[in-house]
Amino acid sequence: MINDLILVTNSANSASSRKHFTDILNFGEYLELAIPAEWKAQPREFYLYITYSELEPKLAATQFKGIVIDLFLENSKSTDSNIAVDLAAFLRLCDIDLPIIIVSEKHLTSEKYGLDIDPRSYQILNDFKVGKFLTYDQAFNKELSVDDPQHFPIYKHIRGYKFNIAEFLKNFSVIPSDDRHQMTNEWGAIKLAFNAGYTLEDIGYNFPQNTYFKYLQKKFSLDFLTFAEREELLKEYSLPTTQNKINLSTFLKNKKILLVDDNAEKGWASVLEKIFDARIVSMSSIHDCLKIDHKEYASFDLVFLDLYMPNFHGNLKEKENSIKLLETFKIGFPQIPIIVFTASNKSWTLDEVLEKGADGMYVKESPEYAGNATYSRENFKNFFSTIANCLKRYKTLQPYWSNIDFIFQNFLPEIDDINAFKFKSRIKERLEMFFGLLKRGLEEKGFNSRKFYFSDNELAFITLWSILNEISQAYYEKSRPNIQIRDPKGNLISAHPSGTLIEYSPRHYKWSIKNQQDVFLEYVYFFEIEREKIVLHSNKNYYKLNCKSKSIFKFHRGKGTVLHQPSVPDVDYSRSLYVQIAFLLEKKITLLSPKKDRLQEKLSQLNEKRNKLFLTHGEEDSRFYNKTEKSKRSERSYEITPNGDIKELFELVGFLLTGKEIVLNI
Repeated sequence: MINDLILVTNSANSASSRKHFTDILNFGEYLELAIPAEWKAQPREFYLYITYSELEPKLAATQFKGIVIDLFLENSKSTDSNIAVDLAAFLRLCDIDLPIIIVSEKHLTSEKYGLDIDPRSYQILNDFKVGKFLTYDQAFNKELSVDDPQHFPIYKHIRGYKFNIAEFLKNFSVIPSDDRHQMTNEWGAIKLAFNAGYTLEDIGYNFPQNTYFKYLQKKFSLDFLTFAEREELLKEYSLPTTQNKINLSTFLKNKKILLVDDNAEKGWASVLEKIFDARIVSMSSIHDCLKIDHKEYASFDLVFLDLYMPNFHGNLKEKENSIKLLETFKIGFPQIPIIVFTASNKSWTLDEVLEKGADGMYVKESPEYAGNATYSRENFKNFFSTIANCLKRYKTLQPYWSNIDFIFQNFLPEIDDINAFKFKSRIKERLEMFFGLLKRGLEEKGFNSRKFYFSDNELAFITLWSILNEISQAYYEKSRPNIQIRDPKGNLISAHPSGTLIEYSPRHYKWSIKNQQDVFLEYVYFFEIEREKIVLHSNKNYYKLNCKSKSIFKFHRGKGTVLHQPSVPDVDYSRSLYVQIAFLLEKKITLLSPKKDRLQEKLSQLNEKRNKLFLTHGEEDSRFYNKTEKSKRSERSYEITPNGDIKELFELVGFLLTGKEIVLNI
């Protein structure tokens, strides 16, 4: 039924308009508008708002299926600055999503554009997808013609054809979500730039000069962040405040950012280039991203990834496309931070992207919040803090990962998967575990340590320390040799009464550096003697033996000394991991370093630090048990940081694994 439509026409033209319509059909409702002369001096938005305020109650009262607007709402036949077109756009901005048809007495003069109207008016409708130009004859008598065959069918000329509202509405496409997404992209870029203190001239990007953007820019402030608020943000992160413009280049090493967004050239590349003072590499397809050279990708300081990217074939925009790309990037390059861009502010979206490895999410400011100063300010502050905190974390994390990768490529020969021993695989796992804990420690909330007294930094330290066990196992040859012992008469005995050769106890090993003659630890056995006779076990088949451990190495207060003769150590060297490592630093050929003394001293200090951690058994000194973990948190001697003890332990472990000096520049 045609009374499903509402007609908007000028009261001065109503008689003529009605004649054209009522010859064939009757409308469900008319909205006749008069435009007094004094309105001519008012802003266009004034007239549009008055029209909307009269139209809105009618739409609310009746379930209309479409709106028909007379092209010549004004008494003039000129189509310049056409108010019908502006009204259609305004209705869209007011969230009216009914099909809108603009009709005219005029006949088609252009196969492409339909009615002979000015390009500006046509562009407005094209931008907004607000409706289609139809002549009265087209719409209600002869032929329904459309501009875009992709979305609308073309009806052939059939004389006597009656307008079929149900079929028309069925095939009428309202604003596609992609267009809303694109408009949000461009508006979001504008707002980000202005809140950061930049102008359109600074950015050097020409934003669309259509009614949509003109209306928003004229009606609402583009810069909701005040001078003082920007200055406060800059001071909080120790950034320059001279020009009162946000510049995050301080956090970048290579001054290079990857922007993965099919709308990258809609202002975002220009805006980000200013905010970061960096080179922006834009990619608009997943296909391009998957072809990127690994070395090239590793050179980026930061990646921005749009949440809705076209699929591999470039046609279907779905969140899953970007999620898969996010996972691929983070698994291959965990040291490169990724911030997800999205127009969605749903909380579960944030949860999902963080679960897949994203380091943060920024919601592009939508036009629906154009007049909300509080939202705009807080949204920008969230962008600033998310990016700044992320880059601060990765300024520490990236040097660690680049050196972990260096270690992977330069293991000493002993660090390999040999027979049943998986030294290489296990150490690679430990280093990746360490990096993950270090990352989590930098993200850790203060509440966890205040309330639950734990620290991911300490977990990272202990994980890194555990690699020393792997190193000790890989570099030492442990054997149980056959031995000869002198009896009370000075004779050498090499076998028990049963004939079994005398050898090391199953609990004891001779420790030698692999492929070298240097012995770290050995055991000296002797017979148990009573009345100048060797004591036998009850079965009479074996001698009773006693032993002492001996070593030519002494390690005291961080200083290693090689003795002329083996002596009995003060502690059990087979259980003293840090002493085992100190001897390797002293004697292993592939670890010779002019900084040996410094490395041994640092090893001793790190061992003392380890003994104070709550995850270890702790010091034997009773004072260790006189403090609670809560009280330890406030003492600097218990503090573990990525820039302090963790850094020093990592450099030591890196040297032990590669024989090359590792220096972390953080």
